[in-house]
Amino acid sequence: MEKKERRIVFSTGLLMLLIFTFTDLQISNALFTKNLYGRIFEVIGELPFVFLSLFGSVLLLRFRSKKKAHPFG
Repeated sequence: MEKKERRIVFSTGLLMLLIFTFTDLQISNALFTKNLYGRIFEVIGELPFVFLSLFGSVLLLRFRSKKKAHPFG
């Protein structure tokens, strides 16, 4: 990734982080009501983090250094 592309990606990410820091509560309150659809969206909203952490852990285990596999050996 070039320096210009990296700046664009990081500045876009920072801008989105700032925007959703202040608007996340309103979005959540608008979507979550006491009906079934609100509960479904609440559960589905947690799935990306679960999958990201699962596949991240698998990748860390798969591509770890084989030379340092045993800490005491």
